[in-house]
Amino acid sequence: MSNVPNNCKWCEGEISQTISMCSGCQILLTPFLGIYKNQIPTDNQRDSVNQLIEAGRELSVQQRLLQIVNDVDIGTKLPPAFQSKRGPALDWEEESKQWAIARDSILKWGYTTGSLPLPGGGTLLIDEEKGFFLNGNRLGNELPLLDIAEWLSNPSRAGAIGDWTVFLQTLECLTRQTYAMGQEDWQQWFSINSYRGIDVPANGLEQIVLLNLHPFQEYIGKLFQIMESELPVGLRGNVSRENRNLMRTFGGSVGSEWLALLADKEEFNNSYHKRLLRLLVVHKKRLHFLVLKNNEPALIPLGNDPRIWRTFMAWSLEPPTGRGSEFANVLFWCWESENEEWLPSRRQIRSARLLYENIQKLDHSSSITPYSYYYENKDSLTIVGSSGINYLIRSSEYPHKFLVEAFPVSCPVKDAGYEGIDLCIDLNGDQTLPPGDIALGYLLALLNDTVSRYSIVTLDLFIEAMNSINTDIKDDSIVKWWHEVENKYEKIIDEWMENEQHEDLDDEEEYLDDSEVEEFGMVSEDTWNHLQARHDARIEFLEIQMDEEVDRDFIESRNQIQVNQGGQENE
Repeated sequence: MSNVPNNCKWCEGEISQTISMCSGCQILLTPFLGIYKNQIPTDNQRDSVNQLIEAGRELSVQQRLLQIVNDVDIGTKLPPAFQSKRGPALDWEEESKQWAIARDSILKWGYTTGSLPLPGGGTLLIDEEKGFFLNGNRLGNELPLLDIAEWLSNPSRAGAIGDWTVFLQTLECLTRQTYAMGQEDWQQWFSINSYRGIDVPANGLEQIVLLNLHPFQEYIGKLFQIMESELPVGLRGNVSRENRNLMRTFGGSVGSEWLALLADKEEFNNSYHKRLLRLLVVHKKRLHFLVLKNNEPALIPLGNDPRIWRTFMAWSLEPPTGRGSEFANVLFWCWESENEEWLPSRRQIRSARLLYENIQKLDHSSSITPYSYYYENKDSLTIVGSSGINYLIRSSEYPHKFLVEAFPVSCPVKDAGYEGIDLCIDLNGDQTLPPGDIALGYLLALLNDTVSRYSIVTLDLFIEAMNSINTDIKDDSIVKWWHEVENKYEKIIDEWMENEQHEDLDDEEEYLDDSEVEEFGMVSEDTWNHLQARHDARIEFLEIQMDEEVDRDFIESRNQIQVNQGGQENE
């Protein structure tokens, strides 16, 4: 059965029956969609969620949401702050009028300003330029203010939440703002706004880079920062793991699931390699839940029913090991239909087909079967260069950047993760091209590595290091030889970077000589590209040489890009 032909679900190229996507499409998953392999639910996960939500499929959106909240029993316990306030009803008549004015202002003008009271005490200050301030502390993200204003303009609904300060603090950590976006724009949004299940790969490690923290880690870190104002922002991940009393106090399934995760070393480590979609978003000042619809992400409004809000928020605050967290993430895929697929754009699929066709032509020099990298969410494309060296090409979080790893041809592919040498390679070219075209550029450059080395500085230095080591050795000493190559490569790179640091000023004088400026008016494009490539390669190599025991993705910092595209949502 395994030899029966099959077709890749994206490019439709012929593949083995044992896989669903070819190697080219697999490394394009992140560049196309902004997600990783292990974010796609298994068939069993889909089946489980589909059974739970089947009864409500023919209902309206609001009816479906209420059916899910009321009937899906996965053991969720709401934290005390999210539960209805006990005791006598709040006297909210006068305060509700202030919120009604704010509501009407938003509906008429699109915004409101000023200080507004919160049930049970506290204030929410809205400044048009500076944003939201909760009890004097600035919030970093948008709130669904129109929904909240409609909610609190009703005097009878103020007691639906036990602690509005905690409720809004967690809501701010959970949500991010969205705008009307095209199909390909979601890649960037998810790449920026998704987050790891836990901020570090193992207990006892300190957070090296300020990552996009899990919302609950972000909440605990910010809460501690409010209490300890001197705490640097970059330590939020650390303090969130160290303050288990705050998790215990938060309570509900959220608190218990996080305490269980921190006590389980294996699950803790696994959670680091899990990526989670950010599913609660603010659009047009209302709270929405992200789902797949018509093969791409879409927004469904959550309304302003407290039962829906507090349940979906609690699920999203759980760690990836929590049943609520898993349910919400699979619901994204199953909302519209049982087997909804997230597909790239037509332009992207055309580039994927071109990549497949070129891989297929290479016969034994490459393979249309993806190699599963040593982390389950990393699949790679293999290629044998003209030098005789094997290369693995895998995706990064950037759509036009691929990661390359070299290993000896006699080394089994399964050992590449242990024996491979990382090469920082950036191909100069049109960054507006679809990622499939960029990946093809990497493939062809590595296939002809003995030629392309002269235009790729890090590849050139690597081959130089390899050729400088005595190759007259027995097969059983290949590992020793390879380690010598690696050590030599590191020395050459170090020397190159040191020379570059000393020569940069001289280079600038050479290239930017007054006579040249007068004669040509500008630096040549080739010269500029050369200098830029050397600079980029130097920076990237330094990143790789940081802690080798930590996943590359963990030590790479990311620019927090604010996607700000105007336009109206396509209903």
